[in-house]
Amino acid sequence: MAPSGSEPVDAALSTEAADQIDRVNAPLARLRSLQTFATELVNATTVDEIARSLMNDGLDAAGATGGSLMIVEGTRLQLISERQVGTDIAAAWSDFTIQPTLDPVSDALTDQEPAFYPGRSSFLEAYPHLRPTIESTPHHSWAILPLIHGGQPIGSVGFIYDDTVRFDPAERLALQTIGDLAAQAVIRVVSAAEERRAFASLHAALLDLDIPALPGVTTASTHRSATKTAQAGGDWFNATQLDDGRQLFVIGDVADHGTAAVGEMGRVRAVVLAYALEEHATDRIADLTTLTMSKLSSTFATACIAIHDPAARTLTWTNAGHPYPLFIPRDGPPDFLTDTHGPPLGVDPEVRYTKTSMPFESGDTVLFYSDGLIERRSTGLDADFERLRLAIPLEADRPGALVDELVDRLHPAAVHDDDIAVLAVTAD
Repeated sequence: MAPSGSEPVDAALSTEAADQIDRVNAPLARLRSLQTFATELVNATTVDEIARSLMNDGLDAAGATGGSLMIVEGTRLQLISERQVGTDIAAAWSDFTIQPTLDPVSDALTDQEPAFYPGRSSFLEAYPHLRPTIESTPHHSWAILPLIHGGQPIGSVGFIYDDTVRFDPAERLALQTIGDLAAQAVIRVVSAAEERRAFASLHAALLDLDIPALPGVTTASTHRSATKTAQAGGDWFNATQLDDGRQLFVIGDVADHGTAAVGEMGRVRAVVLAYALEEHATDRIADLTTLTMSKLSSTFATACIAIHDPAARTLTWTNAGHPYPLFIPRDGPPDFLTDTHGPPLGVDPEVRYTKTSMPFESGDTVLFYSDGLIERRSTGLDADFERLRLAIPLEADRPGALVDELVDRLHPAAVHDDDIAVLAVTAD
């Protein structure tokens, strides 16, 4: 039988043991949250994703009750996300002007130094005019971490606590680590967004997707950039009326991806057009373009260069290593134009290209496209071509509805790792 009074002693020991366990586990839990937070930031692609992670695992890693993420916009701050800061404060911070000496966030950004307030007294000593605001909240401690890049403030992270926090050196280092991780993530996603905008602007300027109305034919086209910006490449097409009454139709794909490929695309597109305007035949255009590329460029490009002669009702083309065009007669099944007339443009300046001609009658359609339309990593090229042939909507109005419906059939989820360029031409 237990001695009298042993139960309270045991209860006290149990409580002390539980408190000790909590003291040991709390830092471990914060470290786990910090690890999760760091991993989430690596995968974040938008500022909103960073904010969500910060307001969850970031707060847990900081041991904070709530917090905020604000981004600098000129001389103002935009509140991206907050948690538990209070309705009035959140409303005041939604569009906040940086005002040194008037609030801790402005001062932290101006000084580019973190600010820690371990109690209300320290906060109010610095900002006595904010007493009504502070006393209306349950908060007792604050940490303000400016986000700095290249010597310039880009935003701030704030942490609030309902308890008094001493902010000893270890605590300050932990909070600054969280702020540094957030700053690096914000810089990365903002820089990536700016790069995407610049890339899209350059791409659009060089690509020039406007196809002019041409006599005797109806055209339709589409260009859909890779859903992963880093994979966007040098796919292009062009259609031009030549002075002698013939018409140029060309589609090409520069090797590689990214800004270098886009720059090369603009160069190759201009060179092909220049030689076509000199009224060369398609094989000679390919010869001259390859010779020029060997002197000006370090890359190569597949291309299919075609010239339509409305008077003779013929289509002549030179295929330089490009996916076969698909011929869709007015009456009859689609068939690939499998003639290959030489390697990709720029590969060998000694090569002399050839050409093929065929009748191109009223109602006939020829479909030019880049490999992004058909290629799949899991299948071979023959299977890719057959999938395209079977996907042709023969009942669709040509060429406009044919182009859109074909792309939607082959890419129903609108997700593709490569650019898709399609140009369809129908003889009137």
